[in-house]
Amino acid sequence: MSVDLISDTTVAATEPWLAQCHFVRRHSVLQDGAGLAVSAEDNDRSSVPDDDTAFEFSSETGDQCHGLVAVLTTERAGFEEALEKYLNDQPLRLLWCEDIMPATRWMMRHPKDKAAIDLARSVHDYRPVEIGPLSTVDGSLHHDNPDAIWADFIVGITPLDDQFGVWPRKMVPDDLQGFLFGPLAKGGQGDLKTYAVIDASKLPNLVETLASSELKYRCLFTGEAGDNLVDVAPYLVELLEDHRFTCNLLSQGDQPWQYWDREAAMFVRSAGGFDDIWRHLRKFTKIPDANGKWFFLRFWDRMFAHYLQEHPTGPFPDGFFRQIDALIVPHKEGSVRVVGKTGHDATASEPFFETFSTFVAGNKRNGFIDRVAAFFAAKYAEKPENDVLISQYQRARQLTMVSELAVLKTMEAQFLLHRAGKSADALDTDAIPDFDNMSDVHRADALLEQATNMAGD
Repeated sequence: MSVDLISDTTVAATEPWLAQCHFVRRHSVLQDGAGLAVSAEDNDRSSVPDDDTAFEFSSETGDQCHGLVAVLTTERAGFEEALEKYLNDQPLRLLWCEDIMPATRWMMRHPKDKAAIDLARSVHDYRPVEIGPLSTVDGSLHHDNPDAIWADFIVGITPLDDQFGVWPRKMVPDDLQGFLFGPLAKGGQGDLKTYAVIDASKLPNLVETLASSELKYRCLFTGEAGDNLVDVAPYLVELLEDHRFTCNLLSQGDQPWQYWDREAAMFVRSAGGFDDIWRHLRKFTKIPDANGKWFFLRFWDRMFAHYLQEHPTGPFPDGFFRQIDALIVPHKEGSVRVVGKTGHDATASEPFFETFSTFVAGNKRNGFIDRVAAFFAAKYAEKPENDVLISQYQRARQLTMVSELAVLKTMEAQFLLHRAGKSADALDTDAIPDFDNMSDVHRADALLEQATNMAGD
């Protein structure tokens, strides 16, 4: 089971919860529902009118803003739900939240944060949400801890090609040479080895390829998991700069040995030896949630590097960077995320699981909504505004649609009504016989049929 499938943990009683929340200011307030938390890469950025004074901004420049928020709730999931409901009538749309936790735990991490104490005390039954002063993106987030990592997102990387007629052949793209095999300028580290963590599920016959490569390699899974998951497990490989396998990982093309587009590898720079790095990374293949239940953590996936870039102060898996100087994660689009440690200690692992799970879930929702928008554009030559799509997605989830297909069809039903000038509230589940006993896909089919008939009236 993947870590992003976690259900949110709960606490027994209603109490103040705190979180750092990121918003975008907008011209108008949604009428059909609260905004869905989206990632920092969302390009839909709008602003509120100049005369709006609902919130205290430390700067009047920039469309995105962030600050501390207190919510009276019983659980983590209730935090964002209550906040999004509150934002219905406000000139802000929620992008994402980080470090969501009970105020008591927050104060253990930030004992000198008097403003947080005052904010937590200000929420009560009749005012369950309180937003503190907001800063624009040009300001700094409130954190007692300095950045534990630095991160670069580099675009315009040209992977290697077939190199026909080229001599001597390159083994590493020029733009990645320093990151992968040179000293790391930002961290000032030298004499670092280069490893790759490779996802066997993305490279058929990986074990056979490595066995004939004469490179040092080992599966990060052992025991029963190592035996049963040999073809989908992560493998640690010590790379050599002049080796053909290194060239293959960094080559793009249609040949079976050109691996770049498969996004199968995360590169690791470390001064540690192979056995030390293997033992270190093995500690993070599974992590527990707050209740002690264990989950696989795919830290070699590009989503993990994305999370690190968005959370330079943490939380991280406790001790993850202890023997790692930098991670380099290529994307097939010609970009690379590089994350390195700064020398400051990472925060403890206890809140990481919740924060990372929320981040992954939010990014997956955003990706799904983007695919739905592309589907509508292709089928109907029309693409609704992002806020409309978000509202349609939320409505589908409220109707307990679980599978992506069911959510898509329910959103399409709402799209047809929206295009016909009718409200999504016109969908009538009571008019569908045995609706509650159907599978979610059959329920979505019935709603789509109902909407098609209504839109044609």
